Amino acid sequence: METTQNLLGTRYRKMPSSVTTWWNLPPNPNLTYEEVLRSLTEAPVFPDSTLQLYIHVPYCALTCRFCCFSGANHNKLRTIDRFSRLVVEQLKEMVNATKMRGRHVRSVYVGGGSPDHLGKEIGYILGEVRKLPGVDDRTEVTVEANYSTVSDEFLDELIRHNVTKFSCGVQSLDPKVREYMRLPRNLSKLWDIFNRLHGRIPLIDGDLLNGLPGQDRRICLSDLTQMMEHPAINCVSSYLYIPTGAPGVVAACATGELPPTPTQEEIALTRLLVFSQFQRRGWVRQGIETYMNPDRVAPELMERCPGNEGIGSRRYEDFLLAAGPMATSYVPGGRLENTNNLELWFSEMEKGRHPFFLPKSTPGHQKDMTLWAFPLDKTGLPKKQYERICEPGVCSEHQLRTFHEFVDEGLIVERPNGDGYELSILGQVFKGSMVADMKNPASRATLDAQIAEGFELAKAIAAGLLKDGNAVNDRQAADKALRTVQS
Repeated sequence: METTQNLLGTRYRKMPSSVTTWWNLPPNPNLTYEEVLRSLTEAPVFPDSTLQLYIHVPYCALTCRFCCFSGANHNKLRTIDRFSRLVVEQLKEMVNATKMRGRHVRSVYVGGGSPDHLGKEIGYILGEVRKLPGVDDRTEVTVEANYSTVSDEFLDELIRHNVTKFSCGVQSLDPKVREYMRLPRNLSKLWDIFNRLHGRIPLIDGDLLNGLPGQDRRICLSDLTQMMEHPAINCVSSYLYIPTGAPGVVAACATGELPPTPTQEEIALTRLLVFSQFQRRGWVRQGIETYMNPDRVAPELMERCPGNEGIGSRRYEDFLLAAGPMATSYVPGGRLENTNNLELWFSEMEKGRHPFFLPKSTPGHQKDMTLWAFPLDKTGLPKKQYERICEPGVCSEHQLRTFHEFVDEGLIVERPNGDGYELSILGQVFKGSMVADMKNPASRATLDAQIAEGFELAKAIAAGLLKDGNAVNDRQAADKALRTVQS
């Protein structure tokens, strides 16, 4: 909901409404499998191209209301052995298909879902990943887990395979907020896990969310303080709850089932308070929303972390190759999204085909990505990259003008060493909106349509036309669901 006043003295009257800020182009109804595959095999390699790998694990026993990824979640745990074999196969095929094969792999991210449902199979996956060309001791390896379902054998495998970072979605420590979001209320196992891994895995990360129903600044500050002061935690990620990523929450707030979310002013102030706390305590930004304690993390370890949480490419030149249902790859000249449907993913893989979901896959060279994605990158916009986006044909006059308006407004500042630009603390608060505003018209229109789709789903749930649950958050099937409701 937009406010009548500008937030924190900026141009913005509302906080970002969508998490889908990475790559948005209109779908091509005539797109073929062969075209998508060519965008992978023919993607050009540049001198400064980097390579990252992502594995999406689609299993989860919870139905958390806030989760943007719940649409692809399954509890068919009997298929885990089959999945483990095929996801490794797909990852190998993706790497071998590109011209980046053999290049250094900066990071491997295993997310979900809840990867802890893999149990000991995570050891097989990590072992196979370690054998890939380009994976070495410098490669950062992150694995997510849900503390309430994690097993001892899973944690033992992470330690045995020298995982760099353990990331756990906490969201909030407040009992009522956790109840609203259908999260387990008992946190004793969470602290036990952090203490067990302390000193055995180099980075221990706790994820938090701001802007949830029933939250205020006091709750968010208390959550953050407890996480930062825990002796085992040296890494905290503080994300913003995105309404259109969780239409069920929007619907429940509209019907009064849940208390309202904080006002736009309260959310903006909360985010400013969070980033101020990180800054005041000397924590350093090392990701999209991730901060590390330099007193507990070695400088060389910080340097190894690429800092985009493994979910999207940071620049046009970079490669992010992904495997598993819902996983999305980004290469110079293409976005390749896998199907969410687990059985279809199995079927396509066993036929020897990549399980691409064509309506959400988009070949195309978005060279302007370096401009609009830079607010999400811990490294900012170095001068060399800035000069590259100013070359003819990369960005429009409007995009560059918007960038310099952000500089004039204090959302973007010059780096202290004079080498390019970075976000100010205000820019960190509004970075999602800034990304959207620096996109080209076609990309922005597609993003706006996705935002509208999320609110339409919420209206249908509130009206009783769609059932709240994981299935309604399957954005690959959202248009079909809405057409059914409208007919």
